Amino acid sequence: MVATLSTCMKDVSSMLLQMLEEEFNFLINKKDQMNIETKIRNIRFIGELCKFKIATSGLVFSCLKACLDDFTHHNIDVACNLLETCGRFLYRSPETTIRMANMLEILMRLKNVKNLDPRHSTLVENAYYLCKPPERSARVSKVRPPLHQYIRKLLFSDLDKNTIEHVLRQLRKLPWSECEPYLLKCFMKVHKGKYGQIHLIASLTAGLSRYHDEFAIAVVDEVLEEIRLGLELNDYGMQQRRIAHMRFLGELYNYEHVDSSVIFETLYLILVFGHGTPEQDALDPPEDSFRIRMVCTLLVTCGHYFDRGSSKRKLDRFLVHFQRYILSKGALPLDIEFDLQDLFAELRPNMTRYSTIEEVNAAIIELEDHEHTVSTDKESMEQRRLELRGRPTLNMMIPMNVFEGPTKDHHGRGGESGDETLDEEAGGSKEVPVKVLVKRGNKQQTKQMLIPRDCSLVQSTKQKEAAELEEKQDIKRLVLEYNDREEEELNGLGTQTINWSQGGGSRVASRGNTWEGTGSRASGSRHRHHNYSGGGVYYSRKR
Repeated sequence: MVATLSTCMKDVSSMLLQMLEEEFNFLINKKDQMNIETKIRNIRFIGELCKFKIATSGLVFSCLKACLDDFTHHNIDVACNLLETCGRFLYRSPETTIRMANMLEILMRLKNVKNLDPRHSTLVENAYYLCKPPERSARVSKVRPPLHQYIRKLLFSDLDKNTIEHVLRQLRKLPWSECEPYLLKCFMKVHKGKYGQIHLIASLTAGLSRYHDEFAIAVVDEVLEEIRLGLELNDYGMQQRRIAHMRFLGELYNYEHVDSSVIFETLYLILVFGHGTPEQDALDPPEDSFRIRMVCTLLVTCGHYFDRGSSKRKLDRFLVHFQRYILSKGALPLDIEFDLQDLFAELRPNMTRYSTIEEVNAAIIELEDHEHTVSTDKESMEQRRLELRGRPTLNMMIPMNVFEGPTKDHHGRGGESGDETLDEEAGGSKEVPVKVLVKRGNKQQTKQMLIPRDCSLVQSTKQKEAAELEEKQDIKRLVLEYNDREEEELNGLGTQTINWSQGGGSRVASRGNTWEGTGSRASGSRHRHHNYSGGGVYYSRKR
């Protein structure tokens, strides 16, 4: 403002400079150590006027020389503030660079000669290096291929909620065989982009998973590996990066790219990693509350989805263990405490907040006992259900003739196990021996037992064997009749070649009567035989 007004009011700047110079001389000659704020305000005003070329460089150097002549107490603060205000301007100006360099050398010699306290020593060094920075090589910018520059432009410059579909289409057009490793590297640098756009990177990951499943899996693996690496190093410089990765993992769950088991395993890993080891104090110091901030970040991102079913029970259980971890840290910073209050108010507003380690330990013991009881009851019900389901198939009664096999007559032919067998067994005794198949452990055994012959099992078995015997007799009779007719046709073909039509017609009629007289059982047996043959061929063709 003074520089602007001085163009039309020439006397304003001169009068102001005269007043400031008189005030400086008055304060510098006054040896008391009071009113340091007034001294600093006065000298900084002179320095700002020097940069606008209202105050001459001679006035500034005279003020600096007055401070260096009596380089003690408040004069050190005044000299350092003057150098911080206009020292670099005078050092870089061609007409004053040599004189300013000499004054800086005098300043450093006084600092080395005098026994200054640490605060004044730090002030002098900062003022010196602010005016004359140490020489170092110029920073060389990294040269990237054009394709890599385009990928970084899409992810870190163009990506927003309105252009995400366009970015996804452009990423799909890339030559993935060449760009996939670098694209994965860029996805892991979410901390270099905007924190509010991390969910867009997660959305891109979910969108690309439909076309490049291996890339999406690699993103999840890298995120989990980065989280574990941060726990192993516990570097203060990586805290922003670690918070961004926790947010990224939560957003991946929101886009259904990871399941809840991954989230809870990560949460428990944060609480217990490094504990019980010699490196516990280095990995998780008692006064370090950064892991609490990591848990809050992850739960604030995706915790509102754990409101029903097994995920709700898992979150309730974790929050109890989380409270024990919080109480083990002692007094927390206010920002962490406010984050915790917001977290519980959003996820579990009615949940009990424990105030001592003893209370939370008792709650954990009660919770574990309840879970053990529930799991035991569930296993008991499942075992009972399996036993009831397996009983009808394990305990079956089997007649003795199944294990003994068919008997043979005196001609060596196998006898039929029909009415004769059961009649013989029943005639000798009022009970029929059977074998029961039982299971003990993993072994199946048979036990012999006697049941009355008028039992329903004996009667049904007897009826079944009689029906099978009757069916076998019918099939045997039909086969014999068919063979006899074949022989008759062959014999008639050689002797009656002249009257073939008439004789054939009578034989066909007689054969038709013969087949009709066999009854429905014979035709049914014949039909099953042909259908079995045809069905076998069709089944093979399908296979």
